Amino acid sequence: MALQITLFPSAGFTVGYTAYHWALNGKSIAMFMHSWASICRSGEDSGLLPELTPVYDRTCIKDPLISKQLT
Repeated sequence: MALQITLFPSAGFTVGYTAYHWALNGKSIAMFMHSWASICRSGEDSGLLPELTPVYDRTCIKDPLISKQLT
């Protein structure tokens, strides 16, 4: 993943990015950019909105192959 940040002389900035598909999928990069924008907008209070908070709990994913083996 590569990021490029361009600062404008009067105010503001823009962010450009590129990423290999094997490293990140579209949803991952979109959530990263939305999270970053949310943190920048909130200023001092840098907490993420619940819908932007990543979930690392893999037990919520049901694998049909494992379910068949257990029965």
